[in-house]
Amino acid sequence: MDAVNLAGEEMLDWTEPPADRPGSTAVLSQAIRDLITPGGRVLFAGNDDEELIRSLVATGTHVDLLLRGHTDAETAQTAYAGLPVTVHNGSLNMFGETGYDAVLALGGIARLNTPEHVLSWPDAVAALRRTLRPGGTLAVVVANPFGVDRIADPRSGVRASNDDWPTGTASRPVTGLGDALATLDLADVRTLGLFPGLDAPTAVVERAALTEELSGLITSAWTWSPDHPVVTDPRRLVRDAIRAGLGCELAPAWLFVGHTGTPTGSAPVATAYADRPFAPDFAVVQVLRADADGWHREPAGEPVQRTKNGFTRSPELLAGRVSAGPLAEDVLLDACGQHDLATVRTLLTRYVAWLRTRDGRIGATLDNVVDTGDGLELFDPSWASTTEPTAETAATRAFLRFAQRLRSGAYENPWPVGVSVERLTITLAATAGLTITPDDVRAAADLDAEIAAALGEPTGESTAPEGQREALATVARLTTALAEAQAQATFLEELVAKRDRQLADLRRSVTFMIGRVVTGPLSALRKARRRLRR
Repeated sequence: MDAVNLAGEEMLDWTEPPADRPGSTAVLSQAIRDLITPGGRVLFAGNDDEELIRSLVATGTHVDLLLRGHTDAETAQTAYAGLPVTVHNGSLNMFGETGYDAVLALGGIARLNTPEHVLSWPDAVAALRRTLRPGGTLAVVVANPFGVDRIADPRSGVRASNDDWPTGTASRPVTGLGDALATLDLADVRTLGLFPGLDAPTAVVERAALTEELSGLITSAWTWSPDHPVVTDPRRLVRDAIRAGLGCELAPAWLFVGHTGTPTGSAPVATAYADRPFAPDFAVVQVLRADADGWHREPAGEPVQRTKNGFTRSPELLAGRVSAGPLAEDVLLDACGQHDLATVRTLLTRYVAWLRTRDGRIGATLDNVVDTGDGLELFDPSWASTTEPTAETAATRAFLRFAQRLRSGAYENPWPVGVSVERLTITLAATAGLTITPDDVRAAADLDAEIAAALGEPTGESTAPEGQREALATVARLTTALAEAQAQATFLEELVAKRDRQLADLRRSVTFMIGRVVTGPLSALRKARRRLRR
């Protein structure tokens, strides 16, 4: 086996930390396979994506791999033994190879730095461009210094106390999307946003595709745990950013793909690559493309059916046109924010009636149902279960999840702030014309926990506000509700005291005394008659 090529400034005891986010790591790899032309020589700078490397090698591509950690380089050398893969160990600053047809820096610029040389964003781009042949393709992932993850997560961008080496650059970083594009100076640049972050993205969406029609793909990239507090609900934040036309500007990271040379002038078809962050056994990368008829989706790779724990996912059902319209959950959140009970009642009633007419209810929660205007349709119809719940149970589960979303996101709604999730679930069901009991709610909660455990979703989601901003809003509402209750109690106490005083004055009045004299004998006669009857 050939030895690792030492480029200089090797980090001998360093190994890159694993991704700390759940999700389908194949999403970014699929995007790269579609956006670059295989063949020739390709340099992977700073990251080792085994699946992508092996797929490129299978097309006749020769791959060079540059890793700064010596342990990682030796591990890669063993893994790719016998393949046309050359492993280099060192920093980009010392790397001298050139003439590559494509250079892929998919781990971010920080992974190209060493303690001896910390490259700024312009210096890193210049060094990557030097390794390209004329007309070569550069694909680089860059962390956004002001993305929704940094706004929402108090720990994002802050070095942990036990980190051995900082993850950011010490000199000039990227200062925004415009700065990044100007520095790249590439032709036909395609800009894609990565969600929920640079590590293991589960949604890679082109700038033109960051519209409300696909917001469900992006907001579902976030999962939340009570062990990971945030400043504010990132799902709310990214939803508002997309509506304001700032979805790409506030993406946690960007993927830029362009080439050196003359622009072709062709307008590319907008694309998106995504999957919800389920367990790897169920992950299916979805490729979405836009045309005159809207968005069309197809699963990447062979559509092999996935079955586990009584649940089945059929990727072939994802193929076809994507239902156009907002998610039912988004419509309800907007209506609740406006205290528009008429819209809430109408949509929930339609939803229950729709559930009763269909099979495959296991995935028909409000965050997976699209309101097309003409009817309701599943956004992701690929889920099935061996034990299909009834329409009433499926609806109760959906209402429970929506009630939890209202509480954990501290969304404005028409119901009292202190009402329990169970009571709110029953209220939502009653709004839809469905009568349920607390036992029905608990049964739906058990079903939801069972499904979450089987599919790899977080279980036991807290209904307390998950963000500090939401917690403050909830505290303010509770304080107002408490003040109103205290004011009402004070008013009632004063009213009772006033009535007591009026009654005492009445008993001391001449009229009351005369009445007692007149009615006294009659009262005594009635008491005597009762005693005789006994």
